[in-house]
Amino acid sequence: MIDLTAARENVSTLSGQKRTPADRNGALAQMPVKCPQIRSICHYAAYQRHDPGGEEAQKSQSIGGGANRVQGLKISDWSEAGEGGLFAVLELESDEWLVLLPMVGRRSFTWFAPEGNELTVKVGTLGTESVEAELPVLAWSCSDSVYTAVKNVWRLALTHPLAEGMGRLREEKTYPEIFEYLGWCSWEQYKGEISSDVLVNAAEKINGSELPIRFFLVDDGYLCYSKEEGEGNQLVALGPDPETFPDGWRPLMEQRSDRGIRWFGLWQNFNGYWGRIARNNRLGEHLNSYLMDVPAGGQMPKPELPDAVAWYEAMLGVAREGGFDFVKVDNEANALHNYQGTANAVKATTSCCQAFERAAAAQVNGVINCMAHGPINPFNNSLSVVTRCSEDYKVNDEWKAKTHLHNSYQNMLWLGPVVWGDHDMFHSSDTFAGRMMAVSKAMSGAPVYLSDAPDDFNTDIIRPLCDNAGRLYRPLAPAVPLPESVTVDPFEDEAPYMVAAPLSNEAAAVVVYNLTEPTCPVEAQVGPGTYRDAVGLLNPERTQCLQEPHKLVIYDWYNGKAHSLEELWQFRLNTFEDRFLLLSPVISGWAFIGRTDKYLSPAGAEVLDISEDVLTLDVPEPCRLTVWREGRTYELETGKGIRRIKAGELE
Repeated sequence: MIDLTAARENVSTLSGQKRTPADRNGALAQMPVKCPQIRSICHYAAYQRHDPGGEEAQKSQSIGGGANRVQGLKISDWSEAGEGGLFAVLELESDEWLVLLPMVGRRSFTWFAPEGNELTVKVGTLGTESVEAELPVLAWSCSDSVYTAVKNVWRLALTHPLAEGMGRLREEKTYPEIFEYLGWCSWEQYKGEISSDVLVNAAEKINGSELPIRFFLVDDGYLCYSKEEGEGNQLVALGPDPETFPDGWRPLMEQRSDRGIRWFGLWQNFNGYWGRIARNNRLGEHLNSYLMDVPAGGQMPKPELPDAVAWYEAMLGVAREGGFDFVKVDNEANALHNYQGTANAVKATTSCCQAFERAAAAQVNGVINCMAHGPINPFNNSLSVVTRCSEDYKVNDEWKAKTHLHNSYQNMLWLGPVVWGDHDMFHSSDTFAGRMMAVSKAMSGAPVYLSDAPDDFNTDIIRPLCDNAGRLYRPLAPAVPLPESVTVDPFEDEAPYMVAAPLSNEAAAVVVYNLTEPTCPVEAQVGPGTYRDAVGLLNPERTQCLQEPHKLVIYDWYNGKAHSLEELWQFRLNTFEDRFLLLSPVISGWAFIGRTDKYLSPAGAEVLDISEDVLTLDVPEPCRLTVWREGRTYELETGKGIRRIKAGELE
């Protein structure tokens, strides 16, 4: 038995005796888990209720699956959870938080397998071969702060000897320069119907627009793949289809411009293509020597690391040779099931993940991991620091907008310690949620990329995301649900869904949503405690800034109004809507609200010094700034550089 009451944090393991798989999931062992008294559970698993794909999608749940469909949902006890969960946040009767992270090693992974209202975990491989080695099982951490528990459990997991060297924490990795800037992606507007002419036309219009869009992502639709019966959707060749791209990538790369699109990205499928790699392909004898047949059909890289390295070096080499600066790699989580039924699916998938990370570090300048919501992937992100944290965005679809917003934020409690969470592309012209989507992307701190046809861009929604050069205003850590929303079902409970992110200048951003379905009014409140909780997943050494007992000013961004926040500020949301709020501390009589033409206003300049009489700022570009002084706001036009705002000169 794993006794979670015996220690506030630990990692349990299995001894190194020989273990033989007992079923098609390659289960090697099952262990009961003793939990403290639980008030509520946020359970993370794939294809749960509220999946935007409906009941049919919910039948797709499988052990080790998830792709882009993991949801963190409230359950009252373990009897409501199916087998296959991969993370859990428990709110205890003691008012503490206990976070459970099933472990992944190089040869096995763990998943939740409740029996009635009792939690058990299983350890397995999805393979057929016996394993004789010590195996990691479950990491847990308990704290009075949910964020501390989440950060600690990942630290314990990734530094444990049985997982050490596989992955790294987010703050230990470098964020790519490319993703500091506004981008565009072809998928949601054009789907797979792309060609050289379509993409060149889009790039020309983007370069001719007034918007500072700096990267251009070519999504699915360009590859050569088999359409034959029994071999459908299997990769045939790595380059673009000569029928739709007769001159290869050259015409598109000619659109690169210092004043417009500076970087190009290419979508690639982690498994070759959706149906894997065709046996009858045009890859050549050399590349085929690194591939093997898999029970799922078609081919995948052989399970040893050198074979996987050779495959991914070739795959990413094609992107680099085509002139691409970064890649979006898709369908990663499904690799585990593509290897199911081989000797050890975990070992093979781990080899692929590590090989890809190694090849990407050598050949491109950035990676967006996509459909990577599996147990193996976050444990193997040693270098890449961006992962999609939701299912696909869909334009003009209210229900999918609700689930997309919730899942994007909620998954960051699970993924946030290891990556920045990409909230996916969005249409600025979305009639249901264009502005809400823009705000959520700003709150993510991850890449922000449009998906409208260039003729449809809504500049009023886009401009507040970035500066004149296209550089994004970003939070200091990914936005996550506030503690009161962690174990809320925002669709069924008549309660708001509230998220927050820490900003520069000791400020914080809070978004309050009404995601109820069917929609009904909800009551919400924000107070000084909200500010303290907004530290979220900020690095431990930087959390002190939002813990000081400051007086606060709350700025209602949509209404353009500021108020002193001394107790609770209450309001009502009647429809599918959000309230976007900025919290700034009052120091020596000043509160810096910032560039209120930008969503993350306090990030618009740097506060260098505050005295009773003077506020000193470093302003990156000419703009209008808003400050609070003695109960009122002042808007000031200012140029670039060091600026000193004197209290006696305010008008």
